[in-house]
Amino acid sequence: MGNILKIETVHQCNCCFGSKTLHPLVSVIDLSEVELANYAYIKFGFYTVFLQEYSCNDFIRGRRTYDYSDGTLLFLAPGKYLNLEEEGKACQTKGWILAFHPDLIRGTSLGEHVKDYTFFTYETGESLHISSREKQEAIECFQRIRKEIRHDIDVFSKILISCNFELFL
Repeated sequence: MGNILKIETVHQCNCCFGSKTLHPLVSVIDLSEVELANYAYIKFGFYTVFLQEYSCNDFIRGRRTYDYSDGTLLFLAPGKYLNLEEEGKACQTKGWILAFHPDLIRGTSLGEHVKDYTFFTYETGESLHISSREKQEAIECFQRIRKEIRHDIDVFSKILISCNFELFL
C-alpha cells in the first residue's frame, strides 16, 4: 500500500482537507477545494458519504476496481478506506464529502431509523449511481447541512442537520 492517510475524527478530517471545524460531529467538504495528491489511501474512523461528481476512469475501494461515472454515491462505515490512485497516479476528484460521527444522530429520528438504510453495510465494491436530478438534490442537502454548521451551534442544530441528512438518505 502507498501513503495512507488515517483520519480518526471529524476535526482531523477538516484539518487534512483544509476546512475549518465548525461542528465537532459533522463536516461537509467540497472536494474541488482540496488536494488529495499526496495520499494513495484514506482510512476514516467515522461515517463518510462521498458524492462523486467526476473521477478518473476507475476508482478502487478495498481490493476491487470499479467504474465511477458522474453522480455516484459511496458510503463508508468507520474503519473503511478508499484508494485514490489509478495505475500509480493520483486521481483528481470533484464532489462532496459528508463526514459525521454516530453521536450526531443519537436521540434523533435518523438515529432510530439509521439501521433501515443499508448503504453503510454495502460490500466493498458497491456504490449507488444516481441520476442528474438525484445528484442535484443530494448537493442541495449537503449545502443545507453546510449552511447550518456555519451558524453557531444551538439546541436546534442537531435536529436540523440530522433531518437534512435523513432527507438525503
